[in-house]
Amino acid sequence: MTISKISNLLSELVDIPGPVGREEEVQRYLADKWKNFNLKTEIDKVGNLYGYLSGEGPHWAIVSHAD
Repeated sequence: MTISKISNLLSELVDIPGPVGREEEVQRYLADKWKNFNLKTEIDKVGNLYGYLSGEGPHWAIVSHAD
């Protein structure tokens, strides 16, 4: 991913309203983007969004807030 694409992605993200307790729109946006990279997505009962990419080797976690 190029710096330009990362910049565009971040610009799009900060334009999406996501106040505390109402982050669903941000999560839907991210889930759609992640599906383009073949990630399986899931939202749990408390509203956390997870993305899974299968494969072998080390496992990584990227943790962030949507609000």
